[in-house]
Amino acid sequence: MKLPNTKTLFAALVVVVLTTACSRNDPQQNIASAKDYLQKNDPKAAAIQIKNALQINPELGEARFLLGTILLKGGDAAGAEIEFRKALAGKHPEVLVVPQLARSMLFLGQAKKLIDEFGNTQFDQPAAVASLQTSLAIAYAALGQPAQAEAALAAALQSDANHAPALLLRARQKAAARDIDGALQTTEAVIARNPADADAWRLKGDLLLYVKGKPDEALASYRKSIEVRPEYLPGHTAAVGMLIQQRKFDEAATQLGQLKKVAPQHPQATYFEAWLAFEKKDYKLSRELAQQLLRNAPDNVRALYLAGAVELQLNSLIQAQAHLERAVRTAPSFGPARQLLIT
Repeated sequence: MKLPNTKTLFAALVVVVLTTACSRNDPQQNIASAKDYLQKNDPKAAAIQIKNALQINPELGEARFLLGTILLKGGDAAGAEIEFRKALAGKHPEVLVVPQLARSMLFLGQAKKLIDEFGNTQFDQPAAVASLQTSLAIAYAALGQPAQAEAALAAALQSDANHAPALLLRARQKAAARDIDGALQTTEAVIARNPADADAWRLKGDLLLYVKGKPDEALASYRKSIEVRPEYLPGHTAAVGMLIQQRKFDEAATQLGQLKKVAPQHPQATYFEAWLAFEKKDYKLSRELAQQLLRNAPDNVRALYLAGAVELQLNSLIQAQAHLERAVRTAPSFGPARQLLIT
């Protein structure tokens, strides 16, 4: 075989170097790669590609939007909100960004802010209308405005009769009205249409556990939500919490291990670890973890309650009283904290 001469080889190397350099300076290639990873359900690899794109162009709206979407799915609503607002600043289409931003605001408990900011926003795409109106319906309900909530939900379903989040909200309304069979039927219809809908599996589990009293079937539904979306935090937390309540501590620890693989630094994982340590009477570890939670979220009611319970077990009554009084001030309707304070 005839070997290439020196000039030919040099020219080929120049082409390779220039191609590589162009690739490194083209954020669109990183975004395309990120989208491929997302289709393969690999959000971590996708996030790396997006961050590479943002190093080249920090104002790239599409990259901010994709990163916000990944963060929201991973349970980081605060980070997601920041990225979505940067996506808007980067001129990414509002019809794509605002519905996702609304969801992140809901997770952060910003119901009033959501309504004030986007209550009158109009879109001409049915999917965007359905998503935003569903979020607004939840926000109105959280603020005790049932008429406005129903109007928003009706608008969502009128725009898209098969919009799964709207249908699941309708199912929750039916459950609240004691139409349990209707709620399950609606939820099952969503699952039949999309077996990979993790939210539907989670809701089915809740209905089976809290209304039907079928914990084994509920656990199967929670685990199914994790199976279809391994990073789905609500499914993980529902399963761990249920197992701890049933005092199946070994199973709970195993399930918690799965949660920590997905979100090792998430406060919910730390909370469950503290709760599990408390149930196992490892009060020293439980105290350390509860204090860690309170450093990051000093008004978290459940963390305050757990911290108070730990201090009570350690006979640190003044500290227990301080934690529980703060919990009662923060959430007067949270009965367990008040009962423990009386104790």
